[in-house]
Amino acid sequence: MEKLVLLMYGDLLPPHQHIKRIVDKYIRYYLNDKKKEDFNEDKYVEIRIEERYLGLKQREWYCPLITPIKYEFLPRFKSIFQSFNCGICLCTENHEHPTLGIGDLEYEGYCYYMRDDKKKILFLEDYGKQDDGIEIDALYEKLSNQAISNLNHLDWNNLMPKNERHSVESQEWYRNLPVEQRYKIVNANTETEIAFKQWLNEIVQTGKK
Repeated sequence: MEKLVLLMYGDLLPPHQHIKRIVDKYIRYYLNDKKKEDFNEDKYVEIRIEERYLGLKQREWYCPLITPIKYEFLPRFKSIFQSFNCGICLCTENHEHPTLGIGDLEYEGYCYYMRDDKKKILFLEDYGKQDDGIEIDALYEKLSNQAISNLNHLDWNNLMPKNERHSVESQEWYRNLPVEQRYKIVNANTETEIAFKQWLNEIVQTGKK
């Protein structure tokens, strides 16, 4: 069974209860069809419904829902979500996690590939301090210079890599951006890391003005 992602994005996403009612309806269609003698699973596609909430208010955690959809019903299923006040696109399972360091911060993104258009869509995931732990060569040198009896007195917390991550919504420049600039659609053949770098540098400057 082919697997696809129906992606919703924006600051006005539908309530989770509404999404669940739609999914439950189509799951019932699938289960009823499965009882028929001429049932053919190849006529179905597995749809995983994911969301990218781009608002600044708190939104409850969402667990992506999955439902089999008959290919002939797919346009109708998609049109239901297109009636909501948010962006919608059908994507493949392929995705990427571009990263970029700016100053002492490291930003991580998420890239979806659209199924029907030769496009991909980028979002910002989070950010964190770049690793300021001691480099491995320096660590070996430091240990070799320590007496065995002193090893227990080393502050290992200062030697370990720092992987603290934060929500990008806490960045003031991000909060200043219009919603339509909190994602970026580019051609699918564009190098993801390059597109992410260009977009991120652009919006950081825009948000700081």
